[in-house]
Order: sequence, then C-alpha cells, then structure tokens
Amino acid sequence: MEETPSRESLPEHETPGPGLVRPVPFWRKRLLNLSVVAALILLGIRFQHDLNAERLLRENDRLHRSLEVALEDVSTLRQSVDSLHELDREIRQIAKLDPIPKEVRRMGVGGALYEASLPGIGSQAIGELEQLQRETELLRASLSRARDLVAAQMDEMRRMPSIVPVASGERTSNYGYRLDPFTNEWRMHEGVDFQANVGTPVLAPADGVVVEAGRDGNYGILVKLDHGGGLQTLFCHLSRLRVEEGDRIARGDHIGDVGNTGRSTAAHLHYEVHRNGRPVNPDPYILSELAELN
Repeated sequence: MEETPSRESLPEHETPGPGLVRPVPFWRKRLLNLSVVAALILLGIRFQHDLNAERLLRENDRLHRSLEVALEDVSTLRQSVDSLHELDREIRQIAKLDPIPKEVRRMGVGGALYEASLPGIGSQAIGELEQLQRETELLRASLSRARDLVAAQMDEMRRMPSIVPVASGERTSNYGYRLDPFTNEWRMHEGVDFQANVGTPVLAPADGVVVEAGRDGNYGILVKLDHGGGLQTLFCHLSRLRVEEGDRIARGDHIGDVGNTGRSTAAHLHYEVHRNGRPVNPDPYILSELAELN
C-alpha cells in the first residue's frame, strides 16, 4: 500500500492533490488582521466623533444660555451706572463743578477690555461691558475729584466763624464808631460786645488753633484763635482761661469765661474778627444770630 505524501514533503512547485488544504500565505493573514484593526479604529473614531459633536452641541447651548443671562446682568448694571451718572451730576453741582457733557460720559475713559470679540450675542455682551468699564472709570475720577473738593469746602466751613461766641448774652455794642465810655469821644470800636454774667461760657465760633492765651493791659484776659485762611478771632475781658496756646479747638468748645478784666466798665465779652491781620465787621460771621434776627 502506498503512503500519501505529507504537506511538508510536497515540493513547493507541486499543487496539493484532492483532500489536501492549501496553506494560507503569511502576508494574507497579516493583511486580514490589519484590515480588522483598521475597521475597528475607524468605528472608534466615528463613535468618538459623534460623542464629541453631541458634547459640543450641549456645551454650545449652555454657553448661549449663560450669555443670555450675562446680557440681563449687563442690562441691570447699565441701570446702576446710569443712576451713578445722575448722582455724580448732583454731587458736582453741590461741589460747584461744571457738569460733564453727555457725549463725554458715554465715551468714558480707557481702552478695550479684550483684543478679540465673540460673534453675535457674545460680541454684544463684551461690547457693552467695555463701554460700562470706560464709564465707571470716568465716574470714579469725577466722584474722586468732587469728594476732594467737598472735603476741602467742609473743612473751610468748619474753620469759618459762624456762631454767637457766648452761651447766653445780649449784644450791647456794635462794630463801628461810638462814644468811648472812658473819654466820651468818638472812637472806632473794632468788635461787638455781649453783656453776660461773669462765668458765662465763651465758645469757639469755628475750628482753629489757640495762638494766644494770656493777659493784655486794655483787653484784660484774652484768647486768640487762628482759623486758617487769614481768619482769626479775639475774645477779651475774660475772667478765666479754659485753653492754652497750641490747643486745637473745634467749633462750640468752651475756651474761656465772661469777665470784667482790663479796660471794661461791666461784665461782658468783647469779640473781634480779623482778616489778614486787620479787624473786620464780625456780623457776617455770626450766622446763627442773623438767623434768629431774620
């Protein structure tokens, strides 16, 4: 009986006979494997692409809603800034500053917030924010200037003599020429007199610094306050001092007591106002008394 030759024993140039399996070349197996892998990769890429597209659509929708909310917030902010513009106008009027023209207010101060802008609703939001930022910078500068000016005006008002310098008393002599009670001759009276009981508190008419507190031959015990800006006030014929030189005084502080010292005929306060070293009529600086008279 003849043996059937094995696949290994067949010469390479011979074709296998019936019943024998023709071997698959290695390169075909490799190609098939590569095709399967490529197909799987393509399927994975397609699947990932679909997932990314869906995620981007959701993200885009979320961003769109966020921008719509941002625009609503910007609209509310615009109303607030417009209210600040109105407040700024009122403050500038109080501070006696010229109003800022409307076109300057809308232009504002400063440059763009971003070099690039988004299309559509995003661009609208960024554009409005840039405008608001410029306007708020202008408002900050304007309000800062008005604040400084108002502070200076308030400080000047605190240092401006404006109240009756005695807690209680009656005016008995005005500023101007009068008969001297000692010589019976006409002489210039450089202040105003308030008759009051000895010990009646004498009050500072404005903020200032005590530059003199002592005794003078004619004026007796006296206090002189410097209020700055060339304004000084003088309080004479006191019975007692309540301050010392160098003390800082606020309007209404108790600086001395009414007396009858020096060249005086009765208990009273002699009150003078000096501007740039010269006595002036105190009446314009006694606002509370003027209000009572009116």
